[in-house]
Amino acid sequence: MKNYLNLIALTKNLDNLNDKDLKAYLSVGLAGEVGEVCNLIKKHLFYTGYTVDREHLCDELGDCLYYLFNLATEFGFSVDDLVHKNSGKVKKIIEKNVNYR
Repeated sequence: MKNYLNLIALTKNLDNLNDKDLKAYLSVGLAGEVGEVCNLIKKHLFYTGYTVDREHLCDELGDCLYYLFNLATEFGFSVDDLVHKNSGKVKKIIEKNVNYR
């Protein structure tokens, strides 16, 4: 994981954006990539005969990670911080046996 984070950090700001613009760029990039994933899933669910190309979906999910992890580090969070924080939320859901369907 550390190697990946070091690798993606090399390309997150090739245009030398200021702090505010870099955070905006990464946020919009994440939103765009999530949109790509949603579009693939939409086609899978609602287009007759459409099958998700797993390789394409994997690429798009990877792009989401790129933007998410870079955005998190820009705000001073590690991946471990995100996992720890979210794990707490998930544990509370399990404890309450909440059904979100």
